[in-house]
Amino acid sequence: LISFGLSNQSMVFTIWEIPIFAIIGALGGVLGAVFNSINVRLAKWRRLHVSGPSRRVVEVIVIAALTSTIGYWAPSVYSRASHCQSVPKHAHVDVSYFRRYTCPQGEFNDVATLIFSPMEQSLKVLLHAEISLSTSALVLVTIVTYVEAVITFGIGIPAGLFVPLIFLGASGGRIIGEFLRASLGGSVTSFNPGSYALIGAASMLGGVTRMTVSLSVIIAETTGNITWVLPIMIVLLVSKWVGDAFNESIYEAHVVDVKNIPFLGPHAPSHFAFIDARTVMHKLEHGIDVAHLHGETVGSILQLLRRSSHNGFPVLADCGGGEFCVEGHVTRDALTRLLHAMLASQRAVEADTPTQQRSLLKTTRSLTRRRFEKRKRTTTPSSSIPPEEEEFYRSLLPPEDGYATDGGNNHHHRANDVEECGGDP
Repeated sequence: LISFGLSNQSMVFTIWEIPIFAIIGALGGVLGAVFNSINVRLAKWRRLHVSGPSRRVVEVIVIAALTSTIGYWAPSVYSRASHCQSVPKHAHVDVSYFRRYTCPQGEFNDVATLIFSPMEQSLKVLLHAEISLSTSALVLVTIVTYVEAVITFGIGIPAGLFVPLIFLGASGGRIIGEFLRASLGGSVTSFNPGSYALIGAASMLGGVTRMTVSLSVIIAETTGNITWVLPIMIVLLVSKWVGDAFNESIYEAHVVDVKNIPFLGPHAPSHFAFIDARTVMHKLEHGIDVAHLHGETVGSILQLLRRSSHNGFPVLADCGGGEFCVEGHVTRDALTRLLHAMLASQRAVEADTPTQQRSLLKTTRSLTRRRFEKRKRTTTPSSSIPPEEEEFYRSLLPPEDGYATDGGNNHHHRANDVEECGGDP
């Protein structure tokens, strides 16, 4: 498990650091918004060009090769002796976390320490190690990690985003901490850049995921220092506010923009306050398409389905006095299956043998009883209904309470007992 506990539990922040924490939160919000935007664009490109299984495997191999190559050669930029420093004996982390690379014995390379070590060990160096890390080395590690995380998230392997964001934010926060320590001229014991690494980790998590309460609880518990709850909450709120000004969180972006799932957030967009109903509605010259509970003919239902492309229609009933009441809603698929059931019943009556009648009646009952299930949309029958049958009446009551009536004798029949209906739908 990753521990965010600071190396010096008695260390507290000062009031003048609060604005700096807020600025770090704003930077995390901007970087998180850019991260989400680029990653969503890559995800859309993958859906168009890397959709097949073989292509996804090739993509994973190529990205893994590039990541390994960059990680191997990045420390060589800082392989000179001037970039090596002695391994500290009291750094509050295990000395095995420091990587020598090409440095002399007893010294370590900053970039190799952060890239070659497992990410959990690198995080402990950023958060706990009371040493001076090269600012230029931290910048290189931050840029490389940012680019790799943007490209890797969404490829065809199970890979999380939580730990890479923590490492990315911690390295960025450590840059600010090292810069402030060098600018203020403080020693290692009087100013700890690891606290800024913690704030940077919270900032990057908030800027990408836009979570506030849950992240505050997680980071506060793993930190083990209650005094850091206030700056963590401030950073998470600022990063969320700044990020929301540009786009949505990474998870909502993938759900809505990439997978095209209709997802409604807890609040409507701000510009919706200036939109009225007529702006989003289409004016129909023939009025709203509705279906009547009683008195609908087969021909009128067919005309309704052919005229309108809507997937559902309100069902009205006569309430007397020339007024209509809304009794419910009927889907397009339900009306279509009702017509197909009528056709199957008619063919069963006209069938030559009892076997054909039983088969067609079984199909009729299946269509009638299952018309509300999620199935492939049934096509609207066209020329299969004789013109004289379009004058028959059909009730829209559900099978449990409804009756099918014919237009001639007004005899009522149970809608699911279609064999009693004969040729009258």
